[in-house]
Amino acid sequence: MVASVSSSALPTVRSSLSGLVLLAGAGAYALAEGALGVTFNATPLIIGLVALVAGLVGPRRHLVPVGLALAGWGVGVLLAGEVDGLGDRTTALHVVGFGAGLVLVRLIAPADQQGSWLASGSLAVLVSGLSFLLAFDMDQLGRWQGWTVALVLWGLWELRPSGERVDTNLTRP
Repeated sequence: MVASVSSSALPTVRSSLSGLVLLAGAGAYALAEGALGVTFNATPLIIGLVALVAGLVGPRRHLVPVGLALAGWGVGVLLAGEVDGLGDRTTALHVVGFGAGLVLVRLIAPADQQGSWLASGSLAVLVSGLSFLLAFDMDQLGRWQGWTVALVLWGLWELRPSGERVDTNLTRP
């Protein structure tokens, strides 16, 4: 017996897409860090790109500014690891990365959502900075396994039904 799929089930699949991308990203991140030997320094960039893709392909547009802020930081982290002789400038490069991510948020945010997008990106910067600061005292924050679990939990959270406005347009009116 073949069950029919009603058209009302389609929005549920669409609304789940962002969460599913985050869950798939958690698996890809674990594979990259655990089995392929990608260094932990790639963590902010990978998580940022996963969030960005989840926000772009799924309806949860609030993930786009978070992804941009994290990806900007991630680029700064990777550059800091590659450039010799930075000395005390490593932190400055991280801040420049965060700033570049937030500038991108401002540039691509829909006109009617710029404030909320900047708030989301800024919150991502705050939480990331606190996580980085706490990693010195909380060993799990400096390991890929903890961030894999965080991505899984985030993906499960984004699978929940939401009253969030579904916005499929990233261009300004």
